[in-house]
Amino acid sequence: MLKEFSVSAISGGSDAIGHVSIAVEDAQGSIYDAGASSDDIVLASAEAMINALNLVYRLKKGE
Repeated sequence: MLKEFSVSAISGGSDAIGHVSIAVEDAQGSIYDAGASSDDIVLASAEAMINALNLVYRLKKGE
């Protein structure tokens, strides 16, 4: 479940880079943070979610 979503500007101007930070929670209540940066905020959002889900998967696989 998505717990937090944040967008911030890393640079300014017409070719600005944005950074997306998210936090997701698993069924056991553990919270995982991830992020991504891009000049396309939609792409950065999708990459941040993929990064978070991959983190959860890798950590659960190691248990």
